[in-house]
Amino acid sequence: MPVVLDARGLSKRFGAVTAAHEVSAAIHKDSVVGLIGTNGAGKTTFINMITGYLKPDAGAITYEGRDITLLAPRQITRLGICRSFQIPQLYSSLSVHENMMIGLGIVLANAGHGGFLSRGDAPVPGYGEPAAQVAEHILARFGLAEYRDRNTQVLPGGVRKLLDIALTMVAKPRVLLLDEPTSGVSAQEKFGIMQMVLDAVRAEGATVLFVEHDMEVVSRFAQRVLAFYDGRVIADATPEVALADPEVRRHVVGRLLEVRDLGVSIAAVQILRGVSLAVPDQAMIGLIGRNGAGKTTLMKTLMGLHRAASGSVQFDGRDLLAQPTHARVRLGIGYMPEDRRLIPDLTVEENVLVPAWAAGLADARERLERVYGLIPEMRAFAPRKGLALSGGQQKLAALARALIAGTRLLVLDEPFEGVAPALAQRLAEVIANLKREGMSVLLSESDLQHSERLVDRVVVIDRGAIAS
Repeated sequence: MPVVLDARGLSKRFGAVTAAHEVSAAIHKDSVVGLIGTNGAGKTTFINMITGYLKPDAGAITYEGRDITLLAPRQITRLGICRSFQIPQLYSSLSVHENMMIGLGIVLANAGHGGFLSRGDAPVPGYGEPAAQVAEHILARFGLAEYRDRNTQVLPGGVRKLLDIALTMVAKPRVLLLDEPTSGVSAQEKFGIMQMVLDAVRAEGATVLFVEHDMEVVSRFAQRVLAFYDGRVIADATPEVALADPEVRRHVVGRLLEVRDLGVSIAAVQILRGVSLAVPDQAMIGLIGRNGAGKTTLMKTLMGLHRAASGSVQFDGRDLLAQPTHARVRLGIGYMPEDRRLIPDLTVEENVLVPAWAAGLADARERLERVYGLIPEMRAFAPRKGLALSGGQQKLAALARALIAGTRLLVLDEPFEGVAPALAQRLAEVIANLKREGMSVLLSESDLQHSERLVDRVVVIDRGAIAS
């Protein structure tokens, strides 16, 4: 297939930050290309440069042999390069059909057919039919005909996403760039929506580039993958080859836990608002925020103790939100709650073994011996009742209980809260040893007093949203 879009040596800086460094890619006609990479890797910067929203500091972009590097977004759209946005850009007070007619009206006005929709009977460029017919055609193609007269603000998230992408089709794109087309869509909907989009877009003969964080979506739908890291393209190959590349595995696919656009409400009050974060394999992430910021709600949602209203959570490539709590234990996730939650009538050893019993783990004894090796004092505490320990000792017991299940990931909620300095130091030593062993850890604190030297990266949460 011939090259339809060619980017060569694109670079872009924002002050001291390099968002793109000599990015090159040749996009072939009729292909479907997946753009992957962590947040800030350069994917959206690449799309913004292609569509004219950003001008590169160096490099060039050609489309069908024509240099489009310095063209304005409107000029690039008229050539047939269109895009959708991660957050749907809709007129929320209007119906689905009215949104579509506004888009078609803009196309007609740009084509010289008078003012806004003044020639609604004029043929729409690329379609040769009046706007009203084109609107019905596009809505049917995207499975949106049944929503035609509904107000867009009451539509389900997946339908809003479909409509936003359908609106790009009014310009009859020849190259379509989709920025996270499945973000904010439930795990149950994402494959159906992606299939619907690609079927509709490809039927119109468009080449597709899409940004995606879900590697299963990439594997299923992309013909080719561009992997971004630190503003560079580190792989350009088929999904099978790109996802197996060691550098891609390390920087892109190696995220053990991936939280995307997570929303949680409790008793009709929204607690988490579009939370996204990643825990790489063998890394420790500090989740920092004041009391009430949403740290505990996030951690309880990861463990299945709260239900997510929106968003997705992937753990080692699996849909974690679809798993019951006991299944999450079997996946190797251990949880240490802020308030310890020891059972008073059980001994310390019995408390530590509770997750193994609940999940039916056959190797419970072997796991217990591993815990005793990591926290030797637990063997001495073993015959005591749980509440016979001091507050700090109970924290150690709660950490030991988390380790029974947590062979892959530990979720530690305020592990140092209310602990005397000596025991806080001991907890820090144990957690540091776990890090050296390659354990992945998500650890929450109200500040960095105890964990500053432990964590690889800090994520700040405030009022239920990621602040930085």
